[in-house]
Amino acid sequence: MKKKGRILIIDDNTKNLQVLANILSSNHYDVEIGISGFDVFNWLEHEIFDLLLLDIMMPEIDGFEVCRRIRKNNQYDLMPIIFISAKTDSQSMVEGFDSGGQDYISKPFDQAELLARVKTHIELRKSKESLKRLNTDLEQLVNERTYELNIANKKLLDLSKTKDRFLKFIGNEISKPLVSITKVIEIIKHSSESNRMAGTISQLDQSVEKLRKVTLMASYITQISTSAEINDRKPFSLLSAVEYILVKMNSILEQKNLELDIDIDDKIVAYGNNLLFKSSLQSILSTVFEEIEDNQLIKISSIKNKETNQLVIEAFINSWNDNDSLSEEISLLNSYSQTIMQLDAGAFRLLNEDQRTVTFEWTFLNENRKL
Repeated sequence: MKKKGRILIIDDNTKNLQVLANILSSNHYDVEIGISGFDVFNWLEHEIFDLLLLDIMMPEIDGFEVCRRIRKNNQYDLMPIIFISAKTDSQSMVEGFDSGGQDYISKPFDQAELLARVKTHIELRKSKESLKRLNTDLEQLVNERTYELNIANKKLLDLSKTKDRFLKFIGNEISKPLVSITKVIEIIKHSSESNRMAGTISQLDQSVEKLRKVTLMASYITQISTSAEINDRKPFSLLSAVEYILVKMNSILEQKNLELDIDIDDKIVAYGNNLLFKSSLQSILSTVFEEIEDNQLIKISSIKNKETNQLVIEAFINSWNDNDSLSEEISLLNSYSQTIMQLDAGAFRLLNEDQRTVTFEWTFLNENRKL
């Protein structure tokens, strides 16, 4: 039968040693013995035990001192020590626990009680060893995962730097030909062929404007992620920023005969990069205004949700043109705007009493449709 555990018994009384050894051996424990406190150190120098049964009253060195010396060595922290002694006074028991013992059995002892306590302390030791191994394995696993994450983060950082350089390169490479194309379009507009080519010129104008918008967006993201001067944060009035955008878009508003009803609290002051805020919102509104039907009233209002800590700018529009790609384009611009806010280190917030960061959202609604 498999042994239940390995026990070292130390007692200067050979009769006591024989009784204890017989009881434990017959109950399937592997037993070793010693007759003095110094025998403990000789055994522990080369062997490992699940439990130490230790007499207190011994010549040269008593059980309390043996226990204290053992506890100075962290190698034996998990080995339980049970004192077995004829000393039954409370002071001896307290000293036994203070010296590092786990239990105290008085002589003469009850065999069933002895076996129960031995079994309990050996099982407890094994549980502690399992927990220690588990902690060691977990620590090793955490270290391995941390190392892997550090490697992955370095790769992501390198990839991000490469992406930033690529975006900057693409932005520059697109901007240069766009300038040339814009000049050519202006020349064609003033040529004798301008009337005949009006439709083509209009299409070119729209394409160039979209390319310019995308290039500008890429440029902003690159500048923010590389900590460039675009990170200029200041307090600004939300209403003033929205009104500025609408003034810049006056030509399309007049062209489509759009009437505006603005309901934004003039007391709302935001903190962040005013240029980025206006660029983000203008990109979305210009896309929407180009696609909606003419001759309608557009209501733009701000809603501050205290529970979600969000500021929503909501535009209510009655009539939309059928354009399946519109929802996708607005979703893309919304994602871009949220990315801008996040890249700017969460600097966009409302200036209120608790300085909480506020997430900006843009929602466009009508009776039957939400983008």
